[in-house]
Amino acid sequence: MINLEKGAPRNPITHLPKLELGQKVTIKSLDWYNSNKNEHTGVIKLTTESFVRDMSEYCGKTATIVDVFKDLDREDAIMYRIDLDNRGWNWTDEMFEPERVEDVKDPEE
Repeated sequence: MINLEKGAPRNPITHLPKLELGQKVTIKSLDWYNSNKNEHTGVIKLTTESFVRDMSEYCGKTATIVDVFKDLDREDAIMYRIDLDNRGWNWTDEMFEPERVEDVKDPEE
């Protein structure tokens, strides 16, 4: 796993992350989860990770990206950790609403 946190040692990667530390994102809705989950397991299999039943408690909530990393076993797998779950789950772009909630800039900047 490569840590892409600011100030971390640079490592050669082929694809840069779409999201950055500090950006705010909205996790997809509970309707999305209920419409796509496997009825028996409660899991949604996505491209690189799975969205599991325990993650659904965060559906529809806005979170801040607190860690960005790449799984070396998967060429294009950029994953994120968020503040809401104390960095407990690996999150991917597919789990967030396409419209990102950007950080609000200080008007005096």
